[in-house]
Amino acid sequence: DPSIPPALAAIVGRALSKDPGGRFGDLAEMRTALEDVQTGLRDEARQVGAHLRQQEGRIQELRASLAERIGALPEDETAPLIAERAHLGAMQALGRDLAARISSLERGIAQADALAPAFRRAAELVEAARFADAVLEFESIVRDMPEHARAVEGLSRARALLEAERRQQLAGRLLQEARAALAGGEYTLCLEILKQAAEIPPSAAAIEDMAALRETAVAGAAAQEAARRARQEAESARERMA
Repeated sequence: DPSIPPALAAIVGRALSKDPGGRFGDLAEMRTALEDVQTGLRDEARQVGAHLRQQEGRIQELRASLAERIGALPEDETAPLIAERAHLGAMQALGRDLAARISSLERGIAQADALAPAFRRAAELVEAARFADAVLEFESIVRDMPEHARAVEGLSRARALLEAERRQQLAGRLLQEARAALAGGEYTLCLEILKQAAEIPPSAAAIEDMAALRETAVAGAAAQEAARRARQEAESARERMA
């Protein structure tokens, strides 16, 4: 059984030896041997416990360092508690687990440092209003390091800004089409285009322009309808006179 300390296994083996000369001379001698093993295990457990506490401290330092680079980290819900009277084998297994966590955090910090230039470029692209390029840059970072919370947040913001920009561009094109329809006397078409633009929704400035265009188009459509009716009435009158 690998969980049994070798020194203890040796005592058991000696006590069960088939050769009488290889056994303990008496129980006192065996008790002394067991006490020596117990003392040794206790000392080793203290040393392992001290090392575990150092490892836990190192993990906290590394988590703080990584959080500075990529943003808030999820809570470490699996963080183990060091029991003073834990089995030595369990403490050693815990030490291996903590060592693996330390290595993982160190790799994460190295990766975050490698991605730092790309993150700065992405942020600069957002400031320069080059939202499409910023989205591509942030997406690349998130693909390489999905846990990069700052990159995830930046990607979400860049996508929202890009979508807003596209909506405003579409609203601008529709306003141009509405103005052209109004200039051509196509008042009904102008109103239909303005209805489409209102569903985007447009910016505050565009809303003011749309309101002015709508007012003019409504008035133009009303005048157009009045002129059509006047023509119809005139034609009807001529027919009656004929």
